[in-house]
Amino acid sequence: MNLALPRMSVITGRITDEAGDPVADVLVTALRPVYVDGLRQLAPDVSSSAATDSSGDYRLTGLSPGTYSLLATFNDTWTVTQGGTDTQMGYAPTYFPGTSNVAGAKRLTLGVGQEARNTDFSLVTGRTVTVSGTAFDSHGRPLQNVVVLQVSAGGSAAIRTFGGPGTVRVTDDGTFSIRNVPPGDYQLLAGGRDESANIPITVDSADITGLALAGSAGWSISGRILTEDGNAPAVAQRLVSVSAARPGLLSSFRFGGTPAYDQKLNADWTFSVSGVTGSARLRVGLPPGWMLKAALQNGRDIADTPIEAESGKTLARVQVIVTNQLANVSGQITDDKGAPIADGTIVIFPAEPSRWYENSRYVRAARPNQAGRFEMTGLLPDDYLAIAVDYVEQGNWNDPEYLESLRSRARAVTLSVGRPNNVALPLVTLP
Repeated sequence: MNLALPRMSVITGRITDEAGDPVADVLVTALRPVYVDGLRQLAPDVSSSAATDSSGDYRLTGLSPGTYSLLATFNDTWTVTQGGTDTQMGYAPTYFPGTSNVAGAKRLTLGVGQEARNTDFSLVTGRTVTVSGTAFDSHGRPLQNVVVLQVSAGGSAAIRTFGGPGTVRVTDDGTFSIRNVPPGDYQLLAGGRDESANIPITVDSADITGLALAGSAGWSISGRILTEDGNAPAVAQRLVSVSAARPGLLSSFRFGGTPAYDQKLNADWTFSVSGVTGSARLRVGLPPGWMLKAALQNGRDIADTPIEAESGKTLARVQVIVTNQLANVSGQITDDKGAPIADGTIVIFPAEPSRWYENSRYVRAARPNQAGRFEMTGLLPDDYLAIAVDYVEQGNWNDPEYLESLRSRARAVTLSVGRPNNVALPLVTLP
């Protein structure tokens, strides 16, 4: 078997300070526009960070074709004395070509094996500030710690924990103070015994005072997993999990890295998920050949709907219905003359737009084999739209706007159990 591997893309450049001198140990991260937490925003690409060397040079390798923004972060601070007054200065998170405002970030588009060279830019300086306030749990007890997490545009993910005094202990009277925080977007995350709290902040040139972090134990959901006929599923229970958490690092973990929710699955297939904060979707992990069909709470299907309850409340008696009655689809990618071709990406998504959401169990993407044929298994029977496109960035199918742009050129497909579902898809070249 001979495998032809396309070369990955590369971005290289140099980071300098405000005087044009090279800066070592600056973390440079490639960000991609993705659909996360219900928003189109920038998030770090996998394994796409590198530190500058002593000459200020950086090299980002292993990048897939697509569109990127660059973010440089550096935690150095220094003191400037003017008129007898000392001012702490630092470097703001800086986007290429040299701006602290994400709206001014320039996009780089890379093809297969392409190298973007000379992407040089200078760090933006600014006054560091003090961030202070109080942090109590729901019982009025001080939380234990407060950490400052630096986040990418839109708060999609934590890139790194701010160095130096980025984590502080909450005092016995519930107050905290974090000094020398450079300009940028951050998330304050506080943790205690069984509660946590987090709020976003934007630091410019003024101290931030009077912040009030209020902990919450979260809400719970409980019920039973069963099949359509009311029986327990015939699968090993160790292969099944139930959770209810928003996507995204900051909403899914407590301080210290522990999951922000606790889940339990009992021998009789009853389950409970506690410590859920904010709006969440119910998620069920199942072995191959099984899928979540519905989640009924008081007769309402909440499987595709964000759910939320008051802190301390429980959504009880939820019936999680799973099924192994699934459909398959196979087919061929063709050119404009109907001849088979072996390139492209197949995207299958439901005809009902309410099911277009992040990590929807109804949305799939796949590549064809060397003969241009494809097969997808384990789909819920329903009405779908299918299309073969020349290229799609990883995860773009999470974005409802992207799926809407495909709708008019996609082919309608109704998938049924036990019936061959074959479809020929002409390759569509997107602008």
